[in-house]
Amino acid sequence: MASVFSSQLCLTCDVPAVLPKEPYSKPPQIRPPDDPIEWDGTLEVEGGVAELRDVRVSNELALGECLELHLIDCQIDSVSFADSPGVELRIERSMLATCDLSQAKVSTLISSVVAGGKFVGTDLSGSDIIDVEFRGSTFRYLSFSMAELTRVAFVDCDLNELDLYDSALTDISFEGTCLVEVSIDRCKLKQVDFRGAEQLGLTSTNSMRGSIILEGQVLALAFQFAIASGVDIESPQAEASSR
Repeated sequence: MASVFSSQLCLTCDVPAVLPKEPYSKPPQIRPPDDPIEWDGTLEVEGGVAELRDVRVSNELALGECLELHLIDCQIDSVSFADSPGVELRIERSMLATCDLSQAKVSTLISSVVAGGKFVGTDLSGSDIIDVEFRGSTFRYLSFSMAELTRVAFVDCDLNELDLYDSALTDISFEGTCLVEVSIDRCKLKQVDFRGAEQLGLTSTNSMRGSIILEGQVLALAFQFAIASGVDIESPQAEASSR
């Protein structure tokens, strides 16, 4: 006889109470840039590498022959890197507002704030992301595989079809954030707080040790927990399609 999963789940056993010490995840330690000056528009590129330091850049940043750009103590407003696919960004102690980082490679992001950022197809694999707050940013169709994220806060973000395979996440929070089709296979989690997530759509639950969720979020992951336990689930839809 087929088992039935309904929208209401009756738990007949006692659920162990967990009272974590708050905050469960350590917040990012961010040092904003110190009064950057307006950029004069000159980008000196040597061997494909360029650096901007202590400047404010707005609306346009022509990269020319630059293949690797270092942003240090900068404020970057409404700049698109989407027209320079594959450019490698190394960002430290900077603030980025409404920037499009689609198709770029972000290898380092440290002690920074990204507000209203767009990350579509961005390469974040193997990156070091430390002490960063993402606010109101969109992440779609990209890889964090083998990346190391430490003290990172996702606030009111949209995470859709992300691969975090074999990455290490320490002190991460997801306040007001929607996670859809997010893979955490073989992730190493430590103090990862999913409780504030607006939507918790993980593709599997095999690597959730070291994280915390709310009791009410268990239902959203019911099938993933069942599959992880090895149980077979009969589906009336599958039976109908086989006829």
